[in-house]
Amino acid sequence: MRNLRFFLVTFASVLLSALTPSSASAAVQEFQQPNAYAVVIGISQYREEIIPKVAYAVKDAEAVAKLLETQAGIPKSHVRLLTDAKATGNDLRTVSQWLRMRVKPESAPTRRTARGLC
Repeated sequence: MRNLRFFLVTFASVLLSALTPSSASAAVQEFQQPNAYAVVIGISQYREEIIPKVAYAVKDAEAVAKLLETQAGIPKSHVRLLTDAKATGNDLRTVSQWLRMRVKPESAPTRRTARGLC
């Protein structure tokens, strides 16, 4: 994972209240990000029983992934969603390789948003 950071989102809040449903659709058609990639991770249930469950982490991650596709103009094929048992070290290595094949490290700004144990 040298020089490559994950776009990690376990919780995000985006306010789109200024857009009505019809204008939101038009705005998305105008705003496309064909070169953007996102990895969204939500873990509600950890393997270690001592770690408390995070009630809405998976649902939040799913909502953020959907939002990135439908409102942020990121192509669906450029968004990877990892949740619970599908967010292991091996899964992170796989998605890291996927990103490395598509994104140059120097052009990869990251944003991390987290809640819970971070």
